[in-house]
Amino acid sequence: MTRAPNKCGWLMWGRKESCRKRCYGAYCGQHNYQLKKGMKMPEPCRVCGVGLLCDYCLCKPCGGNALKQSLIRKREKAKKIFELVLLELKETHQLEK
Repeated sequence: MTRAPNKCGWLMWGRKESCRKRCYGAYCGQHNYQLKKGMKMPEPCRVCGVGLLCDYCLCKPCGGNALKQSLIRKREKAKKIFELVLLELKETHQLEK
């Protein structure tokens, strides 16, 4: 039996290294299965390169926690403003009738 020629290129979560198991395609059997089931492949941190599963691609030591909190605050503020605008529209609609 011949050995697989390639090494798995799946970036490991929380580390800078890839899986490096032997495989025939781009990924080993385990990671091909995870992709088929819909698992998201870890993306590297924009600063240090550690594998992450978040949308903003920054780990905690590189400032990801502060960015996450900032995004949460902006989302809450937008939600409050949307509710106020919706109330104002309902009131003006009632006055027109």
